[in-house]
Amino acid sequence: MQTDTNPLNYVLLSKLAELSGYSEKALRQKISKGQFIEGTHYIRSPDGRIHFHLQRYQDWLTNASQKGSPSTTESYGFPSNIADHDVVKL
Repeated sequence: MQTDTNPLNYVLLSKLAELSGYSEKALRQKISKGQFIEGTHYIRSPDGRIHFHLQRYQDWLTNASQKGSPSTTESYGFPSNIADHDVVKL
């Protein structure tokens, strides 16, 4: 993918954190996990700062919400149908 060089399309990682509600740490973790791809979702300036492409971030967000995210129970390692399982009272 060709990198968009219009600086008005990019915001610093700290500004995206402010706008999105994700912490800077959470955004960096998404980079580490490969959810955001350098040259697609973000670029690094010559001084190493991370600049996110706003439209591509919005595309990622829209695609993620259309695919659906795991339920809270699934994100903690429990099956989504946990209510269907037998509960043992102690």
